[in-house]
Amino acid sequence: MTVYLSAKRILLFVLCSEFTFALINIADIPWSLYLLNLSFSALLLTAYMLWNLDIILQKKYLLVNVLSLVYASSTLVSPILGGDLSPHLLSSYFLHISLLPFVEIQREKGHVRFLYKVLAFWLPLFLIANDILMVIMPGRFYGDGISKTFLLGGKFSTSYNHMVFLLIVCLLYGERLFVRRVIPLLFAVVCLLCRYMDCNTAALGTIVFFAIAYSPKGIQSVLSRRAIVLVALILCALFVYLENVFMLPPVKYFITEVLGRDVTLTGRSQIYQVLGKVIRAHPWIGYGSSAEIMFRYTGAFNAQNGFFDLVVQNGFPSALLYELLVLTLVREGSTTGSKFLLGIMYGYFFMSTVEITFDITLLMFGILLFTESEDYTEKPIRIFEWGCATVDSCTSMRQ
Repeated sequence: MTVYLSAKRILLFVLCSEFTFALINIADIPWSLYLLNLSFSALLLTAYMLWNLDIILQKKYLLVNVLSLVYASSTLVSPILGGDLSPHLLSSYFLHISLLPFVEIQREKGHVRFLYKVLAFWLPLFLIANDILMVIMPGRFYGDGISKTFLLGGKFSTSYNHMVFLLIVCLLYGERLFVRRVIPLLFAVVCLLCRYMDCNTAALGTIVFFAIAYSPKGIQSVLSRRAIVLVALILCALFVYLENVFMLPPVKYFITEVLGRDVTLTGRSQIYQVLGKVIRAHPWIGYGSSAEIMFRYTGAFNAQNGFFDLVVQNGFPSALLYELLVLTLVREGSTTGSKFLLGIMYGYFFMSTVEITFDITLLMFGILLFTESEDYTEKPIRIFEWGCATVDSCTSMRQ
């Protein structure tokens, strides 16, 4: 009797791990090490995508992959014309065009739950370390209430990582009776953690996630219609023009008394007032990065709105391509996983009103929803396997 490693399965574990690391940010990692891992992830996942080209060229995935490629390419226009194309941008580009096909390939090969399990292996390690340090060593962290940095980055990215882990738990174990009873408690814990990190945006996003995931199927069916998704995306973008709404008594009370914020939403209304001036200078190709130009005009590092931050970075055509890609990915599903994926997508839509949640993570939720299917069959994966030296020895063991 021998124990041996399966090279193919180890490679799949490494691939899924690099997929995970592409979605996790560790604040204190040296830039050179971060760039090295980003480049390695991009190279490995791109090579894997090309190796499985026959899958991603299937008709059911073709439109999604073409839109993803065109959108990713549009983000390079401004850096190329401005002479700011860097190794970081190139690695991010190849990583972007390979992440969605990676999920499609795992769906066709029957390895999506294995991908979830790898995510469920790595995410808790980082989150537990982050949360322990956050509670017992608060002095380790620096910055003010907006830019405070934890082990996993700022309060926003750290909160979002908790939401992603909650999603993975729901996708893996949401059909088990005991877990179904515990999941609402997990939502409450994540919501409280977001409040502890002073991230009301993520706390409210978690509530939206829960409300939609546990809403009646009829409501979920309506919310999954592309016309409704389009309306939701438009409303999220138009939030920057709703400054007068903040002064309505019920809204003002909720902001000041419940959230403990001022009616400018921590200075966001002032940022929105100068957005038009910033965008008018480069409406078609943007600035390549929103951080420098927004800081120059407002002192903030981004546009504080998902859609308009894409406009500032890459211009209106690129931002509209992103929203078209999101629209293409959303569809009605009848599986347990579908309701959780739809819920977190709407949670990210909601948070995009005041934060920059229109990113690759939202597209990851979308491609998981797009590929969700009742007739999917998971193929068992084990890194270690038991083997026998001869057929006779295996037979004797069974006896």
